[in-house]
Amino acid sequence: MPLDRLHRAMVGHVEVPVRMLIAASMLLALIGGLGLASMMTVNVLERTRELGVMRAIGARSGILVRVIVGEGLFTAALSWVVALLLSLPLIRVLDLTAANMFGAALPFTVSGAAATAWLGLALVVAAAASALPAVRASRLVVREALAYE
Repeated sequence: MPLDRLHRAMVGHVEVPVRMLIAASMLLALIGGLGLASMMTVNVLERTRELGVMRAIGARSGILVRVIVGEGLFTAALSWVVALLLSLPLIRVLDLTAANMFGAALPFTVSGAAATAWLGLALVVAAAASALPAVRASRLVVREALAYE
């Protein structure tokens, strides 16, 4: 069998699980975004009086939006850092397991571009997930927000 044909066959076999893992990671990002959106909505509801006080002392709608979206972005960035720190030892364990199973060590590499792309995706999802609660908070009427229980 020609070497290029063998190479194409091997790449074809690896391509399917790689695409499935990418799809699973995108689905997890979507689920994380929905979780963040619900968390930010509850956060805004619990802080309605605080946001009303901010409006009463002169905070404009844009400031409230920036505060709430900023909190969502901070949460996403912090979750990215924690995920990265937890994944590195896991990658090493999987690498050693694969080396024991196949009798050959795999190179332990971490893609900086992939980690940066994941951070970008997390921040975009966080901004989108925080936008609706932020807009709702910016439309609060001071009197109603201070009377909210």
